Amino acid sequence: MAALVVPGLAHAEVDNPLPPPVVKDLERAAPKIQGGIDWFYFELLPAIKKEPMDVAMELDSAKPARPLPDAAELRAELHEAVLRLSFAELHSSTQWASELLAALPPGGADEASPASAPSISPTLPRSLCSPVLLAKAHFGMREYSRAAHVLQGGPAQSQDLHSAPWPVFFRSYALYLAGEKRREEDAAEVSDPAEASRIHNTELKTLEEDLSALYRQQKLDGLSLYVYGIVLKGLELKEDARRVLLESVHAFPCNWSAWLDIISISADLHDVNGRCEDVRLPPHWMSLFFEAALQLELQRNDSAKELYVALRASFPESAYIASQIATCFYNLRNFDASQLAFEELRRRDPYRLSSLDTYSNILFVKDSRCHVNFLTSSLRKQNSGAAWCCCLQSFCCCRNLKSPQRHPSDGRTPNITL
Repeated sequence: MAALVVPGLAHAEVDNPLPPPVVKDLERAAPKIQGGIDWFYFELLPAIKKEPMDVAMELDSAKPARPLPDAAELRAELHEAVLRLSFAELHSSTQWASELLAALPPGGADEASPASAPSISPTLPRSLCSPVLLAKAHFGMREYSRAAHVLQGGPAQSQDLHSAPWPVFFRSYALYLAGEKRREEDAAEVSDPAEASRIHNTELKTLEEDLSALYRQQKLDGLSLYVYGIVLKGLELKEDARRVLLESVHAFPCNWSAWLDIISISADLHDVNGRCEDVRLPPHWMSLFFEAALQLELQRNDSAKELYVALRASFPESAYIASQIATCFYNLRNFDASQLAFEELRRRDPYRLSSLDTYSNILFVKDSRCHVNFLTSSLRKQNSGAAWCCCLQSFCCCRNLKSPQRHPSDGRTPNITL
């Protein structure tokens, strides 16, 4: 039985039933195979332990449930979505869409140039530019109440400010975040966790009244519908929240935060049962990302992996997709494949912190002390907070050390010689 040595990872050897000549041919051809070295690491290598017929069947099954648009169309849509999300100060969704945009294959002549880049200005009337831009500036400084106050407007501007899409979005979202900020500050002053959990966002009821009136008049766009959805979610009106959030992604599918809230609500309601048909999804390629994430949330890891492998054909450089595939392998207890996937991901994106808790768990399960030591040292240099503490804890378990406690005066983790 031959051992398959992965190029670039001399320590990674996986026993497999293939004849030695076949293994050598695969290693030699790996960098040239269509799909590149990632295909070799993430698809062929984890499957190589199986019989050859099983390998072929698994790779052939990685086909998208519905065809995605071509790269030029995806690039144009994501470019416009990134600008819109960035203007709306939705940082998490902006980062997610930007990473997808960067993960597309090179577009050559199809690449959008600054001169042809889409603009949000047509949706913002000239008379509202000054108050909206001022509110956005306050919003960026986390002065949320001040931002909302700017958009209250005087008698002359009241009608436009209370009906135009951007003023409605910024005013309602600023009030929501102002309430969340006060809730967190009040909860921090309470020592009893049970009492702290009973502190709520005091702006929710007022926001629900204002937004519901605009909703009945059909004056909410995709972003304002998203705010209305999270307000309803905060009020524990989860059925209504999911319905409104679905309307939001129908109007603006590239807002990933809205999709994540739908997944969270569906998991809480326990009524999806792993079938995405139970939820009326928009006929848009973002629905595939939703279906894959929902399958992973419901621990249907094989189905999730197939969807992500299919999506990677359109987004070959996506760190998010690679991370999700590695998580699928982890949930399937294929720790060797998951470790290789995470290591390749860290090689490509060494400062990415997402999913490092899963990677550190793999190293702990495999008792890979050298890898934990190296990872912990790297994170210590990055000063990466929660991820650093998680990996340090795994390191201490491997070393049979007592897990360090935070410094009582400033919350810092004590310095430990590794």
